[in-house]
Amino acid sequence: MTRSLLLLLILAVPVSVWAQPDGDITSDLARLRSLLATSAAQEQQCLAGATQTVWGRATAKDLEQLKERARQMQERALHGAGGGGQVRDAEAWQVLQQKAEQLEAQTRANARSGADLLTIQAIGLDCLDRFAGEREAYRASLEQALAEPATYKASVQDARLNGAASLRRDLTALRASALGLAARFRVESALEQLAGEAAALRQQVERLKRRHVAALESETNRALAEPLLRAAELLVGTMSAWQEERTAGSAAARDEALRLKLMRWGTAQQLLGEAVRVAK
Repeated sequence: MTRSLLLLLILAVPVSVWAQPDGDITSDLARLRSLLATSAAQEQQCLAGATQTVWGRATAKDLEQLKERARQMQERALHGAGGGGQVRDAEAWQVLQQKAEQLEAQTRANARSGADLLTIQAIGLDCLDRFAGEREAYRASLEQALAEPATYKASVQDARLNGAASLRRDLTALRASALGLAARFRVESALEQLAGEAAALRQQVERLKRRHVAALESETNRALAEPLLRAAELLVGTMSAWQEERTAGSAAARDEALRLKLMRWGTAQQLLGEAVRVAK
């Protein structure tokens, strides 16, 4: 699918708004391909800017200071009073100018190592995180539009006519299910009961994403939905890790399952809290 999408992006035709509900799926496909292409281009521009930002912050100031000192020495050599001091200034200027050039070349050659690499990595991860949700939303819509055009058209029509109203209703129901599962996990209800609830919660998440795939193309709607969707998915993962912990055949496997359970549970609780705040 990924390779097919890349080929489709080359032929993308920009369409800036949702197609009318009485049209065919062609305009929706063109719009989604255009959005994916734009998102990919913006992400690449952001990633390219990461290196430029590091070079600018880490080297520009030092290099400018060196060049300024070299310029001042050159002026002293050209306009000095003569004698040995003038000769020494000229020699010092030449040495300093060479050092500035060497430093600039070395900095560019080593820009992807050490502290620069860490900074580039941090900025790069921020770029990836910033565009990941957007790209995933457009890809999910394109996949549904290709595989189930009638379902996607219904999702588009719902988003056009109702905005986020129906999405909010389904998020309210999902939040109640997730909070209920979390509450029962805290008091360590029977694993079998929780496993069944986790499976139902996973299906609820999948139905919501499928029904509201068009609405989730909106950044505002994603900001509303993503904390809860991620929390619900992590709760399902927590139950899965708990099952693995209970059935582990070795101490190492049990410890790893316990680690995953605690990590997912902790993050799920944080996201549930965020989802409640967003809903208010």
